[in-house]
Amino acid sequence: MAQLVSCPAGMAPVLVFLPEKEKEKLEMELAALRSANEDQRRHIEILDQALNNAQAKVIKLEEELRRKQAYVEKVEKLQQALTQLQAACEKREQMERRLRTRLERELDSLRMQQVRTGWAAWGLWYCFERGTVICSPACPVPLER
Repeated sequence: MAQLVSCPAGMAPVLVFLPEKEKEKLEMELAALRSANEDQRRHIEILDQALNNAQAKVIKLEEELRRKQAYVEKVEKLQQALTQLQAACEKREQMERRLRTRLERELDSLRMQQVRTGWAAWGLWYCFERGTVICSPACPVPLER
């Protein structure tokens, strides 16, 4: 049986006669090569699908990463705002304590002036050490209230 054989470029194809066994052997090899080729195509399709799935997963993960990074940035801004607010509150509390202390001192001073001027007119004095009213600065006995 005649078989047309491919030749290198520039040469004309050659007609070759092969025995029947050779022909069957070549046909079996051709069938095996076609089967292997089909297997490789299926394998390529599977790998291509896996690649597409992996790329889709990467895109999804990148989007999730962007969302989480935005969340982290928002949390950092909120933490900074909280720190600033805490510092402002602490400063305000310090100012309130100083003002309260100053006002308490002024109140004590005003009470002292009121006690001195009011009771002195009656001949009485207030002893701050004892917390009592006395009849004279030299009198050690407190008056009854």
